[in-house]
Amino acid sequence: MRRQVVEKAKAAAAGAGDLIASLGIDSLRNEITGYCQLAERVIDQSRRRCCRERKVPTEEKIYSIFEPHTDLIKRARRRSRCNLATRFFLAESAQGL
Repeated sequence: MRRQVVEKAKAAAAGAGDLIASLGIDSLRNEITGYCQLAERVIDQSRRRCCRERKVPTEEKIYSIFEPHTDLIKRARRRSRCNLATRFFLAESAQGL
């Protein structure tokens, strides 16, 4: 299914007479391909964990397809839940003030 969508998008980009439209289609095609690769990783980790009863190392886990940079944060308390969080970087510039 994924390959069909990507191939149709590739053909549409090639057939588009407009350069801007062609670049837009290529951009969307690349985005779809990236999401599909992440989905395949999630399916693989689920099969390994549920069907084969193997542990998946934390660094290999995907917690969100749409935000793959999301990490698991474990609290120091013994009986606490694990939380999902997104890391971000905040910078200030003195020139902007």
